[in-house]
Amino acid sequence: MGRAKGIASYAWRHGTKSFQIRRVLSRGGLCLDRELSENPILDMTNDHFVKCCTADMCLDNARAPRRRNVQVMLDRPMLDARELRNAFGVLPTGVAVVSLKDEAGKPTGVTVGSFTSLSLSPALCLFSLGKSQASARLFQEGVAFVVNVLPHQLADVAWQFAKPAEDKCAGVALSDTAVDAPRLRDAIAHFACHAHAIHEGGDHIIVVGEIIDFDHGEGEALVFYRGAMHKPAP
Repeated sequence: MGRAKGIASYAWRHGTKSFQIRRVLSRGGLCLDRELSENPILDMTNDHFVKCCTADMCLDNARAPRRRNVQVMLDRPMLDARELRNAFGVLPTGVAVVSLKDEAGKPTGVTVGSFTSLSLSPALCLFSLGKSQASARLFQEGVAFVVNVLPHQLADVAWQFAKPAEDKCAGVALSDTAVDAPRLRDAIAHFACHAHAIHEGGDHIIVVGEIIDFDHGEGEALVFYRGAMHKPAP
């Protein structure tokens, strides 16, 4: 392989789809990665995109294709993050607060909309949490936490735990559980857990909880839909 001199990055838009092309520059040529040899990809030369179809071919200043010791990498289409979030939001989800203790042993928590059951035997549940959220650092394997499913009357509590605050639990009634983490007394279901596994999921972590104890009562769950909290429709 030739010695690469640098990486150039280009953006391209076709209709409603956006693409990003990166190329590694080396002694005056462009070449396709062997892994892409079965599929045509787009190469940029002299401000034009030229379709190439074989692994060992490249284009030098839009002239006839010839071999080069260079590599071109084509990224997947670039998606609009805001529109993707809006698309995800068309599916209503339940709202839960995951409560636990911070490093100092102080009660805290975070609101999630991704809580779901995973397994009955063994009893497992899961939720995801953005890596950029301050609470993400608290979730390690073995850590105790409680998933509190909120009734629709507690939308204000959901927003309270969704925002950074010195004391997220201020004004919220708590009680002890079978694990070393508090629960929200007014929730309509509680799942006391130990973190069974933590997985990477892009810009999120996926927390799998082993359910140690649980209970549930009457009430209608709070629902998050299209960016707002709602009461379930009758």
